Amino acid sequence: MELPYTGAFEKDTLFGFSVQDYVDTFNYAFGLTDDSKLTDKIVLEAGCGASSLIPSLARHYPAATFIAFDFSTSAFHLARKVESLPNAHIIRADIHKLPFSEDQFDLTYSSGVLHHLPNTFEGLQNLYRVTRYSGLLYSWIYSKDTFCVYHLLRKLLPLSYKYPYIMRLAVSVGLSPLIYAFQRVTGLTSYKLNPEKIRTIVLRIFDNISPEFQHRHTRDNVQSWIETLGVERYAVVNELGFVLKKERVA
Repeated sequence: MELPYTGAFEKDTLFGFSVQDYVDTFNYAFGLTDDSKLTDKIVLEAGCGASSLIPSLARHYPAATFIAFDFSTSAFHLARKVESLPNAHIIRADIHKLPFSEDQFDLTYSSGVLHHLPNTFEGLQNLYRVTRYSGLLYSWIYSKDTFCVYHLLRKLLPLSYKYPYIMRLAVSVGLSPLIYAFQRVTGLTSYKLNPEKIRTIVLRIFDNISPEFQHRHTRDNVQSWIETLGVERYAVVNELGFVLKKERVA
């Protein structure tokens, strides 16, 4: 079950990152140093949730078209945020049954989504299919090579996604002080640079124990996917974020 994002835990951030942090990641991943690079481009965000990334990008890049989708009803919440933006469109869709033709998007962006699918690679294949030739696909997934206390918690509670909503919420709130103390004593904050606030920890616990599927992958896994797709030009931009350039194979 999803957690509708209402701002109850974090007002100006999501998982400890501000909207500008997400925009900066988007720009960095695709090498966007000049606003004109997105003129007349079509951009897809896969698994948008109810975040403010697409509204922010649509305002900053008015000459580009942004389409985002999510399987959850949070897509409807986000759709209301973009009603006044003619270049932003939100739909509810399943990544396994994308309502898009092949080779449609110049840039495809997916952060923290594919590892929640039954098969991460199949989701990546579907996004690669709808990305245009000469286009770029960015994805960030959970890394198996980096210690994460939330991953340890997930292993200790393997069937937590079956807990009733109120129980998952109680577990998240109840365990947050322990993880707060753990991060400050050990300095182990996964891919984060600094220990997190209690509100962020509650949200991250809930996000980790709620999905039915949650995979973690190694760089070798990613490398094997890239080889299977026949991608020759790619870059690993963080742990584990990667950008693939779709090109025709001679």
